[in-house]
Amino acid sequence: MRTMRFKHTNRPGFWMGFIDFFTAGLFFLLYIPLGGLQDELDEILGRRTQRYWAAYLLGIPTAFIYPLVWMARIAEELKAKAIDLGIEGPYTSWWHMFGWNTFGLPLMGPAIATWRFFKTLNSIEKKLNEMKDTLYTIRKAEPRDLEAVNGLLQQVLSVHNRARPDLFNEIGKKYTDEELISIFNNPETPVFVYDREETVLGYVFCVLRHQGSGSLRKLTSLYIDDLCVHEKARGQHIGKVLFEYAKSFAKEQGCHNITLHVWEGNPGARAFYESLGLKPQYISMEMLCK
Repeated sequence: MRTMRFKHTNRPGFWMGFIDFFTAGLFFLLYIPLGGLQDELDEILGRRTQRYWAAYLLGIPTAFIYPLVWMARIAEELKAKAIDLGIEGPYTSWWHMFGWNTFGLPLMGPAIATWRFFKTLNSIEKKLNEMKDTLYTIRKAEPRDLEAVNGLLQQVLSVHNRARPDLFNEIGKKYTDEELISIFNNPETPVFVYDREETVLGYVFCVLRHQGSGSLRKLTSLYIDDLCVHEKARGQHIGKVLFEYAKSFAKEQGCHNITLHVWEGNPGARAFYESLGLKPQYISMEMLCK
């Protein structure tokens, strides 16, 4: 698959900041939504960012401190994204954006801050375009994937062990190889892998669940038992690609809904699934007997 999501990867940040400063913020008020920047930030950060026009309006009673804080927060997230993608600095950051805009006015601080902001953003978009231009496929797991899947399962176990060492061992196998092959071959428990140039970088374990007895309506649900992206490939939207593939599969199977479980000690996973539109269905509670 080939996609080139980002078209504007050479924005002149210095001059954009210069113009925005002398138009009292009106330039970005128009450019961010109409120029597609808001949608691109949503895509890069994996969440729906606050609309800039709302931040701008909140800036009127706050001497325009609020939209500056909005930009500074986005800058810090872009810095983290750039580091995650292995992009070399210098990066934009919360303090670079806020500091140059507040204390660097005599030295064209706003333009300097915006230059660094868009330099980081342009680098991220170029990097993501390069990754999107790489061939990959989503396919059903096969016995040849055992080593890769086992490695990913261990990464998941490590996350759970850090959150709940009272429940999860530090090292162990959730399934034997024979059990995994049985799962791979069962049409009711399909496992899809993200394969880039013969390297498995992620998987999604699915289970078709059927109900229709007693007080329950007759329907089929797709339960996502596990979704994992290799720790060295995170930040590339592979998790979103896998989820969207599972969602398409669920629709093909006539499923009523998609369900999954998220451990309370894994806030990143919860935020990821919420960004995809999932909402709590019920809450599982516990009390430790000590």
